[in-house]
Amino acid sequence: MLRFGLVLLAACWLVGWPGGDTRCEPLPGCDLFVRAGLLVDGISAEGDEDQPVRVGGGAPEPGEKSAVRAMLLSAILPGLGEVYVAGTRGYVTGSVMAATDVFSFWQYLSNNGKGDDEKQKYKQFAKVHYLRQRLDAYARDTIAVYSGSDSLGFCRPGPTHDGEKCTRQIDEHFPLSKQNDNDFYQQVDTDDYYVFGWDDWNTDGIENPETRWTGWNPGDPVPEVFRSRSANRVTFSGMRRRADDFYGSADKYAWVMVIGRVVSIVDSAILVKLRNRDLAGLGGNPRLCLSVDPIGKLDMKLGLKVRF
Repeated sequence: MLRFGLVLLAACWLVGWPGGDTRCEPLPGCDLFVRAGLLVDGISAEGDEDQPVRVGGGAPEPGEKSAVRAMLLSAILPGLGEVYVAGTRGYVTGSVMAATDVFSFWQYLSNNGKGDDEKQKYKQFAKVHYLRQRLDAYARDTIAVYSGSDSLGFCRPGPTHDGEKCTRQIDEHFPLSKQNDNDFYQQVDTDDYYVFGWDDWNTDGIENPETRWTGWNPGDPVPEVFRSRSANRVTFSGMRRRADDFYGSADKYAWVMVIGRVVSIVDSAILVKLRNRDLAGLGGNPRLCLSVDPIGKLDMKLGLKVRF
């Protein structure tokens, strides 16, 4: 809502604030100056002799447009610059571009919000089901004992056991980030070295699990048989994929909004150039400058400068 409020304020400032003095000074080479009220019951024209002359027909053709203003409007909301330039093409193209941008913005917010919801879900899931202490315990009580490696020698039972040095060794070989860090969720999801921290990970059904670690050193690939022994890890991975999918969709709609603005800026500038060129090529017909006062004016005056 804030974004659309800012768009409305900027549009009013660029196009003209309702109820304010929206007169425009005649542009260089502007032969016909138009001032229009919100409710028009007639059209009058004034020449150099200040003699009112009644003119039949509808509203006059709009005057020259500012390319800078059209481009600024398009940068705020795609299509707004085309609507400012007016004409059938401007209104149709502008309406389509504006509707596309509003729809894309809504989809961006929706998908981004869904991504945030999924992110909170998998963070809470990991908080409940993943324990760093479980990883440390398995590294100390199983990996260090059966790996046949001296990498975790201080963690082995016996005279060489040193709890403080064992903790440092585990931290060195399993440098798991702190929970709530983005790297933490990436590690416990995709890195096999941290699978042992899931609360449902176990070696049930694996024959002689200790023999799987013979010759294994931390840093080597984890034995295949241990990689997917956690249903909670699989569930967690699915939750992260859904969050990433929502964020990916949000990014696509964000790019649609960016591209829409670029296209609208270029298109509105082209429309202004074409419209002003057509007005300049009217030959003996006067060129127009439009001024609109939305409130309190019931007639439209044309100031005509006659050239000889």
